[in-house]
Amino acid sequence: MEWLRNDLGLTQTQMAEELGLKLRAYQEIEGGKATLRRMHILAAERVALAHGAKGKIGEGSMSDIVSFDWYEQLMADAKAFTDPLV
Repeated sequence: MEWLRNDLGLTQTQMAEELGLKLRAYQEIEGGKATLRRMHILAAERVALAHGAKGKIGEGSMSDIVSFDWYEQLMADAKAFTDPLV
């Protein structure tokens, strides 16, 4: 999830707040020490879309959001974990 946070220009603290997590919990997910769960993926999708709508992703238009591969990258990150996304 670090790549998404960086692309959005958010700090770890800001991303944790956006996801509704405590900073430590977010840091553990980003660092691979905690399991990335389905609820985290859904929250990250919401954050990406919200910031995309504000023009903070890609070139800032909705067509950029549609063509941006953030979803595929997020799903690839999720598959790297052993949790079956439950």
